Amino acid sequence: MIDKRKRKLKFLTIFNTFSSKEKSEFQNYLKSNPNNSHRNYNQILSSLKTNDKGIIEVNGTDNSSTRWNRFSELNLLAEKFLLHKSIESDSITSSALLLKEYDRKKLPSSFMQKYKQLKKEISKIPVVNYDYNIISQLDMINLINLKKTARPENWKKYSLKPIISDWYFFI
Repeated sequence: MIDKRKRKLKFLTIFNTFSSKEKSEFQNYLKSNPNNSHRNYNQILSSLKTNDKGIIEVNGTDNSSTRWNRFSELNLLAEKFLLHKSIESDSITSSALLLKEYDRKKLPSSFMQKYKQLKKEISKIPVVNYDYNIISQLDMINLINLKKTARPENWKKYSLKPIISDWYFFI
């Protein structure tokens, strides 16, 4: 029985830290999430109750593996919700992720346009250490892209010492 409780605590630990506003946002997120396999998670959340042994139960599911699956799914959705909120609130990280995708998909004009916007934005605000790391890596990517488009006689302008071969580690 202790094993059952530990399994469910992962989701409940996250869910119990949500404020009432975050809980309602999470419920809206569950409704709007296209990957929820047409399962009504809000019904599951509203049917949570603790039995006399202290084990969290979901109404309508007597099977322990079904309960485990529901809590596991809810845990993954809660983690995605937290990541989504975090990315929305941090403009530098969200811009960096978008720039990473532009670079990966080889869209240099889109990359350059968004890169210039980001540089303009960050010139107005102080940059903290972790933001500086991200920005310096984006600068390196920009230099690599500029070197690719530069004429050979101008390559010395864009020489990179050392060239970071894998810049995706920053996120």
